[in-house]
Amino acid sequence: MIKAKQLNIMRYLMLGFCALISIFILFSAFTLYDIHRVSNLSRTIYNHPLVVSNAALQADVYITKMHRSMKDVVLFDSSSRIKQSIEAVNEEEEQVYRHLNIVKKNILGEEGKALENEARKLFDEWRPIRNKVIRLVHNDQRENAAKITIGDGANHVALLEVKMLGLTNYALNKASEFTHKTERVYSRLKVTSIFFLLLGIFISILVAIFTLKKTRSAEIELQDSKERLKAILFAIPDPLVIYSNQGETEYLNPAFVKVFGWSLDELRGKRIPFVPDDQKQITSEKLKELLGSGNNVQFETKRLTKNGSSLDVIISTSCIKNPNAEISKLVVILKDSTYQKQAKKELELLNFKLKHEATHDPLTGALNRRAILDNLTKELIRAKRRNTKISIGLCDIDHFKLVNDKHGHQVGDDVLCSFVKVMQNTLRPYDILGRYGGEEFLFVLPDAVVSAEKMIYERLRAKIAGHKMITRSGDVSITISIGITSNRGDETADAMIARADVALYRAKKNGRNQLGFAD
Repeated sequence: MIKAKQLNIMRYLMLGFCALISIFILFSAFTLYDIHRVSNLSRTIYNHPLVVSNAALQADVYITKMHRSMKDVVLFDSSSRIKQSIEAVNEEEEQVYRHLNIVKKNILGEEGKALENEARKLFDEWRPIRNKVIRLVHNDQRENAAKITIGDGANHVALLEVKMLGLTNYALNKASEFTHKTERVYSRLKVTSIFFLLLGIFISILVAIFTLKKTRSAEIELQDSKERLKAILFAIPDPLVIYSNQGETEYLNPAFVKVFGWSLDELRGKRIPFVPDDQKQITSEKLKELLGSGNNVQFETKRLTKNGSSLDVIISTSCIKNPNAEISKLVVILKDSTYQKQAKKELELLNFKLKHEATHDPLTGALNRRAILDNLTKELIRAKRRNTKISIGLCDIDHFKLVNDKHGHQVGDDVLCSFVKVMQNTLRPYDILGRYGGEEFLFVLPDAVVSAEKMIYERLRAKIAGHKMITRSGDVSITISIGITSNRGDETADAMIARADVALYRAKKNGRNQLGFAD
């Protein structure tokens, strides 16, 4: 009987022991699996989204620098400065490729790889554009180079910047996915631990002790994962805030403290008082959009620092949801866009300068040959549409070679500049003056009246004849001859200029310092 009881006890002990082993195996398997997943997710968050987004942003910065260096290639006259700018372009291209290689190495998912391939292919297509611009600059075709730089070049750079932004957003979306997965794994791990703990208590104190030890081990691993995530947030270079779903501040990274001046102790559990009055409406609208859709929201706005200064920022917001798909936290990244806006203004100013240089003579400031001919063509079209007359005068400075030979080419340049100033002050506001070539200039007089045509040109001729040209070597007297004609029917600008040239030849042949009219 005792033996039988002992056998039963042994049987129950064996069953209990087997149950303990089974529970231990099951508990260990579930726990180790979840810990492994949390660890992998943490490493993935660090190795993928942050590295990829940072590399994409760096590539975007070097693309902007590269485009600015290409404009320097077009603008600079010195061969050494041009060479330096080309070397800068090459170096910045290498940096873009280096960061694209980082993106390629670390990016996850077929969609991400496709985005990287598109960005790389688009950047490869940049080389023919910059090679063409450099070749035009070396061939002294700066106007064509400038047009390509501010046209195809600028458009291509804009497309590249869109691709870099796409890579950055893709990485941030991946980070949010992994964060959500980490939280779900953590919640499941807690439930699993509690279940096996209770089950172990019912079976044996030994199982309970064993389960508690395992639970503690899991908590330590999870705490380590939290510390790694905290280190990641600490390393983000842009200001970052984590709010509760009630808008209360829960976390500020060091970049936020440095830029805005508040510490976490000052703002914990409070709303941050840094929204200007004129930005409260858009902030409220974007918050409603975020809470309603649960998707990422990005917008440009202003924020105040602790000392009251205003910053232009680009805000990117996203949600962290609990296992019930309810929003538990809001993550906000504030990127200072002050430098970006300043760079944009500088780029606009540079584009304006390039456009001006592409249409104006660098010495006199008058329209260059291409620009004056374009204006003449437009005026001919307008005159035909309105059935009006336009007059042109092809003007040549008499004996200008003698001025250069006697006084030097620098004085000759001063004479050309002084001549243009006198003509611009004498012409009507809507008349057009351009340098046709050398010492030849072209007048375009829209809405010309035949009876007043001779009077206008005679006034120009007399003004020059009676005016001293101011130069660095003193006053110089010059005269001019003008060949004049008006539009006839559907004739082209070239046909008009040819007739004006014949009239100019006649005026010079008859003694110069006079007007010549086409037959």
